Amino acid sequence: MPSQLIGKTVCGYKLNELIGESKFGAVYRGHDKKSGRDAAIKVVAKSVLDEAGIRSRFISTARAWLNLQHAALLPIEHFKEDENYVYLVMPLMQESLAAALKRDTFSAEETKRVVSVIAEALDFLHAQGFVHRGVKPNNIFVNSEGNIFLADFGIAKWIDLENQYASPEQRRGESGDYCSDIYSLGAITQQMLGDATAAAISEAIAPNADDRYQSAGEFARALETSTIRSGARGAASPAPARWVWGVLITCLVLVCVFAIAAIVILYLITQSS
Repeated sequence: MPSQLIGKTVCGYKLNELIGESKFGAVYRGHDKKSGRDAAIKVVAKSVLDEAGIRSRFISTARAWLNLQHAALLPIEHFKEDENYVYLVMPLMQESLAAALKRDTFSAEETKRVVSVIAEALDFLHAQGFVHRGVKPNNIFVNSEGNIFLADFGIAKWIDLENQYASPEQRRGESGDYCSDIYSLGAITQQMLGDATAAAISEAIAPNADDRYQSAGEFARALETSTIRSGARGAASPAPARWVWGVLITCLVLVCVFAIAAIVILYLITQSS
């Protein structure tokens, strides 16, 4: 699918470049020549949807997303389908949280900000009767202005065994509810902090759904006031780890200098005697 769609025009956007791909679809950079605007065009093959038995659910959910408006939800600007594909036109984002996590962990302040924004989006979805079911770093984005967005809610109930953020009940084959989204947000939070820990996270990722927070916002507020303690690597703030290495290297250099100085002094004393 990826290569054969390059050059195709969808909703006024010419597909120029493949910028993302998964087993469920591909995302292209599209360009509107008239406005000069770029957008992200998500393309999903209907054959894939039919194979998973979720075509009607996918389409109805995408149409529902068109009507949802929230500052932290990545909007679907246009929806189109033809004989073979479903197309979703969305604003082009600068980077996903997944890409950012490949470079480093986050500070406590950065983590709290992301969690707060995504929690607001989840509470909004839950209040509208929707469950996301796919909260993970690949579905959290930041644009060029630094604004954070949540994308791809509730597309399917199937269990993605590669999704390490899925709740225990989802992994058992259950569809999950708002508590499942809270679990996923808690798991993401822990990854963002690396080896650092926060007491608030344990309740978010409780194995039993009934033991979790009653809303994503409740978790975000608990995290905001929670003390975040650095782990063995100090992962919540990577700078200390680099500083430790600097100290060790400096000490090693000093040891070498003193050893050389001692040898020189011993040699001079030997020569003078």
